[in-house]
Amino acid sequence: MDWLISVVADLAANQQTFQDDNQALLRTLDELKERLHRVESNLDEQVLRGMRTGIRHLVDGLNSDLPDVRDDELRLARAEFTRLASLNPEGQTAGQSGVVDNSLLISLGYWGNAHYFNMRGDTRNALLQVYECTRKHPEYGLLTFSSQFFSRDYLTEFVNETARLALLSKQLEQREWGNLFKGITNFGKQVVKGVVALGAGVIIGSFSGPLGLMAAGAVWNSEVEVEQYEDTDKLKADIQQATQKIQTALADLERECDTRIADLQKVTLKDLAKIKPNNPKQLR
Repeated sequence: MDWLISVVADLAANQQTFQDDNQALLRTLDELKERLHRVESNLDEQVLRGMRTGIRHLVDGLNSDLPDVRDDELRLARAEFTRLASLNPEGQTAGQSGVVDNSLLISLGYWGNAHYFNMRGDTRNALLQVYECTRKHPEYGLLTFSSQFFSRDYLTEFVNETARLALLSKQLEQREWGNLFKGITNFGKQVVKGVVALGAGVIIGSFSGPLGLMAAGAVWNSEVEVEQYEDTDKLKADIQQATQKIQTALADLERECDTRIADLQKVTLKDLAKIKPNNPKQLR
């Protein structure tokens, strides 16, 4: 479980940052919104209302010196995050700009709960939010949580291979359309050649019989410039390779999340407390 040393350091650094500057949590949400907005343009303030409410309660709790007020605010924050995390993953939520897949809002709920548990000093539950979220919703989990919580930068791998797959697919589509057009052109040329050969045979044959047939044969056997087809086999092989890389990376990510969830369920809070943070990093 060597990976725990690094991720616990991430959480400790994150906890210290927000204790020193409570408003940093709101700024972090704004940064997260901008990052997610690139893949979901309909993510607007109406959709984020519950998330912002939860963060506001979390910040207010951190700002309070009164234990009762702090606990009340943190409980309200937890309720908002849990409501989001409990949405129907097959459904959608409407905003002013359109609808958003609930999977994205569920991931934000996990993100909020991770911060809630971290602020309460519950490192294990904070980390479970990261891996449970990413296991269920990998596309949003990787956008929501830092790559430092995983053994490798899966997000960059997915982005690069998906972009490559899209480019290869577009190239294949263009070549297949080009080859189809060339096939039609070649067929047309053969039809025209046949018509010309038949016409030559009829005209000359009306005068000389066998000579006309020979003329028609000469026209038919003459070379016609044929359009050469572009190779698509290499593109298809590259597409299959890119698809396989994405599927393999996704399977690796799922196994990693499952393993880390199992590891976290074995350790106690006392075990986690013994891990000394080193080389601290930021949790998104």
